[in-house]
Amino acid sequence: MSSIISSPRRSWSSLLVVGLVVSVAGSVVAAPRAWTNATGSNSTFGWSGGQSGDGDVTNVGLWGDPIVNDEGFFFRDMNPLFKAEAVWPASSNMLSGMSVTLNTMNAVPPNMAGLTELRVREWGSYTGDIEDVVATGGTVLLTPISPGGPPTNLGELAMTFDSQEGTWEASMDVVFSDIGGGFPSAVQIMSMAITNHLEAIPMDGSASIQKEGASVVFPEPATGMLTLCGLIAVARRRGRHNSR
Repeated sequence: MSSIISSPRRSWSSLLVVGLVVSVAGSVVAAPRAWTNATGSNSTFGWSGGQSGDGDVTNVGLWGDPIVNDEGFFFRDMNPLFKAEAVWPASSNMLSGMSVTLNTMNAVPPNMAGLTELRVREWGSYTGDIEDVVATGGTVLLTPISPGGPPTNLGELAMTFDSQEGTWEASMDVVFSDIGGGFPSAVQIMSMAITNHLEAIPMDGSASIQKEGASVVFPEPATGMLTLCGLIAVARRRGRHNSR
């Protein structure tokens, strides 16, 4: 039976601050790369300005291009460089994000109902002792435009680690009516930015942590979670098959 380990003892908020400092104080932060499908529309929402690589210094767009359908965004082509790895006594940091603007009025047909919730899932692999040597953190920033409201950082994704499989998962489920602070319960136009920070700090030997996939889904009641879980299961099976 696999052993699931909850979030490590490190503070994710402090890790994210370190990551932001590294990205700004380093040489030059590279411009993000637009998705090949940076603009489009479906029966749920339209989107524009989609880009990968916010904040990173690699200039390769680490998130890659998502598959987009009326359920949301599915990142299945993460760049292999989306990885922090180091050999003691060195350490390694990797910071990268994605951003996009959503508009349900630009759906096909237009003027669809506003978005009311989202679910974020991310996953990857690691080597080393997760309690001591590797860590990851992620935040979600939403800015409602119509109706307007305050930019809201939803905090950090919840993390789990499987020590036997050497894998990790991150998740966040958000119902807009529960956010409070003036955030609308349904949003027609909204910008969304997700930032990830990977860090490897081996105490001896080596350590690595890699991001391999992500999904951002705007579910319909009851059906959304079942669909999302199915897509993640399929992605994991394909990933393990391809690694053989």
